[in-house]
Amino acid sequence: MVVVTNQGVIHYISKEQSYDYKDAERLLKECVEDLTAQSKAQDYYMAGLRFLTRCSEVGLFYH
Repeated sequence: MVVVTNQGVIHYISKEQSYDYKDAERLLKECVEDLTAQSKAQDYYMAGLRFLTRCSEVGLFYH
């Protein structure tokens, strides 16, 4: 999977042996739970960074 931001930053995400879909889904929901339609773009950006920072917890690796 490739993640591209509006700043042109590219992150490649790959699955490790320990990858767990349900845990990844839980982590994503946890990272975005405070976002609303009124949230600022910076809030969405920070939620994405939180997920990328913590994705190794669920068997995802990014570089």
